[in-house]
Amino acid sequence: MRTKVFNNLLEWIEENLSAKMKVDDIAKKSGYSRRYIYQLFVDKLGVSPIEYLRGRRLCQATNWLKLTNASGQQIANKLGYSCYQAFSRDFRKHFNVSPIEFRKNHEWNMNGIQVTPFISEISTDISLCEILNMSEMKISGYEFSYTESVPYLAENRLGIRKSIISQEITKCGGELYILSEIDKKDDRENSFSVKCFIGVSGEVNYKKCILKKVYAGKYLKYSFSGSWEEYKLLPTFLSVSVLPLLGLIRRDVYDIERFYCDEDYLLEDNISCEYYIPVI
Repeated sequence: MRTKVFNNLLEWIEENLSAKMKVDDIAKKSGYSRRYIYQLFVDKLGVSPIEYLRGRRLCQATNWLKLTNASGQQIANKLGYSCYQAFSRDFRKHFNVSPIEFRKNHEWNMNGIQVTPFISEISTDISLCEILNMSEMKISGYEFSYTESVPYLAENRLGIRKSIISQEITKCGGELYILSEIDKKDDRENSFSVKCFIGVSGEVNYKKCILKKVYAGKYLKYSFSGSWEEYKLLPTFLSVSVLPLLGLIRRDVYDIERFYCDEDYLLEDNISCEYYIPVI
C-alpha cells in the first residue's frame, strides 16, 4: 500500500477514533484482510493496529484536555469509553496522572506515547535538532489568528498562515518571526483558536506595530525544509515523534518560527524555517 493511501486510512481512523473501533473495521474500510492490515501497521509504524488505536485515543485525549474546554466525561464519550472512570484509569496508566492533573499542568508530556497520526516524509535526523537556551528578545509586528478543530488535522494551518508568510517574507529585509500559542474557546468543546504574532526582531517605529516580548528559556530547535504540506504537519510531527524520541517535555508558552527574508528562500512549493519548541 502506497504511503499516500495509508495516510488516507490513518486520517479516516483519526476522524472516527473510538474505543469501540476494531481491527475488523479498519480492514473493512481498506478492503484488505485483517492479517494484511496487522502486518501493514507493524511494517510501517512498528506497532500493531490495537496498539496504534490505543495510542491515538490517548494522544487525542491530550488534545481535548489541552486545547479545548471539553469535560472529562465529554472526552470519554467522544472516545467511546463506557464511563469516565474507565477513561481516567486508562489515561493514568499511561501518563501517571489523572486527566484533570494533566490539564492543569503547564507542561505537555508525550513521552511513552510516540504514535504518529500520519507517515511523514519529514526527517527525524537528530542532526537537524539542537537544544539551546534562548535569550529574551522583542518582536515588533501584528497579530492574526485562525480556528482549528479536534480531532486536530491542521486543516487551517495553511490558508491564511501561508498567505501572510508569503506576503511578509519578501519584504521584511532580514529575519521574520512567528509566535504561536493556543487560545481555548470558552464555549467550544471541539475547537480552539491559534493566536499568532508575526514580525521582526527589535522595535519598529510604525504606528500599527505591536511590541511583543519573548522570554528567555530552553528550546528545541529543528531546522526544517520541505513542502507546504509537510510544513502544515510540522508541529504535530515534532510533538509526537521528535520530543518523545529525545525525552523532552513541552512547556506551555509560545512556539517560535524563524524565516530568512530572501525571495529565493521561499519557493512556490517549498518552505524552510527554524522551528523552536519550548521544553524542559
